[in-house]
Amino acid sequence: MEQHSEVYSDVSSRYASALISLASQENCIKEVEQDFSFIFNLDGENKLITKNFENPTISKKDKLNIIDEIIKSHKFNEYTLNFLKLLIESGRISYFSNILKSFKKIISNRKGEISAEIETAEALLEKDKISIKNDLQSSYKANINAEFKINEKLISGSRIKIGSLMVDNSLQSKLNKILKGV
Repeated sequence: MEQHSEVYSDVSSRYASALISLASQENCIKEVEQDFSFIFNLDGENKLITKNFENPTISKKDKLNIIDEIIKSHKFNEYTLNFLKLLIESGRISYFSNILKSFKKIISNRKGEISAEIETAEALLEKDKISIKNDLQSSYKANINAEFKINEKLISGSRIKIGSLMVDNSLQSKLNKILKGV
């Protein structure tokens, strides 16, 4: 399974890199980045768009209709639109969520940002998110691209992952340590 995941990631990063390279050459990288951010934000927590794109029982025509519906609320750059249509026509749209992640990661690296994943048991207030992000930026002396997630299994507390560093201050982790006798 790990090998399959690596292949998936490799293919996804190649597609993301190709789009970024083309958009950079055509001086429309900002627009393409905004399009991907729009899709990512529109997809939200329920991941309905990516689930529909990646569902093999949904026809290519229906997937193209999904794009047409999204276009009604946001005018896509022609390269983004052609890229999505190419993925559907070539049967590669099943890679979409991984391409989206790879795209964000590559763009973030190009900007010199550090990615951080912050999991909490409950939703945070916007001011708390800003405070956490500012604290991390101050500690790392770099711009932090923070992604906040809710993980109710943590019970309370938080888990912060930056690169290979993981700070786990969750009640779940503490209970597991107690149960293991650590």
